[in-house]
Amino acid sequence: MALIVLVAGIGMLIWENINGSINTPLNRTLYAGLPILLVFLGLVSFEQFIQQFRSRLLNLLETMGDASYSLYLVHGFILSPCAMIAHKLHLTRYPLLFCLFLLLSAVLSGWLCYRYVELPLNKRIKITLAARKANAVSPWALTPVSAYAGRGDHMVELGIGADSAEFPPSLRCHDNTFFATGIRQQIIEPLTG
Repeated sequence: MALIVLVAGIGMLIWENINGSINTPLNRTLYAGLPILLVFLGLVSFEQFIQQFRSRLLNLLETMGDASYSLYLVHGFILSPCAMIAHKLHLTRYPLLFCLFLLLSAVLSGWLCYRYVELPLNKRIKITLAARKANAVSPWALTPVSAYAGRGDHMVELGIGADSAEFPPSLRCHDNTFFATGIRQQIIEPLTG
C-alpha cells in the first residue's frame, strides 16, 4: 500500500510538471499539496521497513535529518548563487538536471554548515555551560560573615551568617541579637534542608 501511495504521489507530480498546473477553486492544494502529501505518507510508511536494514544509506539519511536545521538556515543563501552558476553552465535547458543541481547544492551546503559550524558551536556551548555549572557557588558562600544566636552574654556563633544588619528584621531582637529558633527556622533549615 505504501508503495502505491508513493508512486501515485510521484506520478501526480510528474503529470503536473509535464501538463502544467490545474486551475481549481482550491488553487495549489489539489495540484501541488495532494501529490506532496502522498509522497510524504508513502515515505513515512517505509520507515519500519528501512529500520530493518541498517546501512550506510540509512546513516546518511539520519545525518541529513540531523543537519536539517542547518539546511533550512543555509538554503536561502545558496540557491540563488547556484542558480546563477547553473545558468552559466546552461543547465536551465534541462529542468530535471537544473533542479537536481540546486537540490544537491543546498543539501551539501547544509551538511557542511552542520558539520563545521553547528556541531562545533554545540560542543563549545555544552562545554561552557558544564564549566559554569561546575564553578557555580552558592550565594551564601560568596559572603563569609558571622551570625550569633542567643541573648545578651549567651551568644552562640553559627558561622553562616552576616552582620546583623543583613538579616531580616524578624530575626533581630531589640538589642540586635537573634533568637536561635528564628535563625534555625528561617536560615539554617532552608540551607541544609
